[in-house]
Amino acid sequence: MNEREQYDNEVIDLFREHSHVMLGSLIRRGIPRQVAEEIVNDVFAALRIRWHRLSLALSRVGLSGS
Repeated sequence: MNEREQYDNEVIDLFREHSHVMLGSLIRRGIPRQVAEEIVNDVFAALRIRWHRLSLALSRVGLSGS
């Protein structure tokens, strides 16, 4: 597996683990479901773009990037 695939898999795992919590939180705050789903997807898309740098920073302080 190359580095890009590894990062994609890490972000996919995070999405699967946390997206429902984020979605529920937005809906409870009155955001319509369709809009909330778009927000959650945008957050994880932005995270994927920055994941390499974030993962490196976390590893420098002894935390896992995944």
